[in-house]
Amino acid sequence: MKKKELHIIKKDTPRDIIKKSIFTFIFIFLSVFLSYSVINESFLLSYEIGKDRISSLIKENDNNIDIIQKKDKEILDLKKEVETAQKIHKKYKQAVLVDIISVDSLKKDLREKDQQNKKLTSELNFYKKITKDDNKEKFQIHVKDLEIKRVGDTENYDYNFLIYTLNSSGKTTKYKYSIELSGKDSDISKTLQFSQISTNKKKSSKGKISYKEKIKGVLSIPKSFIPETLHLAINSKKSTINIDYEWKNIYITSNISALNKQFSSY
Repeated sequence: MKKKELHIIKKDTPRDIIKKSIFTFIFIFLSVFLSYSVINESFLLSYEIGKDRISSLIKENDNNIDIIQKKDKEILDLKKEVETAQKIHKKYKQAVLVDIISVDSLKKDLREKDQQNKKLTSELNFYKKITKDDNKEKFQIHVKDLEIKRVGDTENYDYNFLIYTLNSSGKTTKYKYSIELSGKDSDISKTLQFSQISTNKKKSSKGKISYKEKIKGVLSIPKSFIPETLHLAINSKKSTINIDYEWKNIYITSNISALNKQFSSY
């Protein structure tokens, strides 16, 4: 018969238990300590990284603030420059306006003097012709100083002109005259006969002259008609006269309209 083997379990003594407990505590303590060290090191590393990032952002923000402040200063400087330029421009503009007014005034004075000179020259030539005894055409009729002026705000226009001869004998010369107007009515070219625009509705007006005479009359012109040219015809035994006048040169307007007309010719 085989002998049965007996396994004897050795029980731990109190001393063994204490040793095991101490070793277990030491193991747990070291594990906790090592874990804390690793966690603490990771936290410190993250803190340092975050701190550096925040410092970088603060520095970048400071730089941006400096740039914005510089731009604001540049804008203020440009604004001051613009305001200065505007003030200078305003001064020069006022000076130019004063110069323009002065020039316009001088031009107006020169025109008036020129008109006076022309009138005096015309008068001088007129009297020169009268004083000539050897003039063979003393019975011929001559015309000067045709003028047209509107009567208020109506369709009527006063006209007057001077006719004269070089006759000093006192003999009379018969004549007749007529006026035609050429222009546009609703953008259509049209000619108005004397019978259409004269107050007496006749084809011509008649008269006698021995030396000189101021001819006066009234034309009735439709408001829709814009005159451009006036044709004056005078007939006598000794002479036939046909003269075309530009309306703008014979039409006398008010002071304001005359001034505007002067300006439009610059």
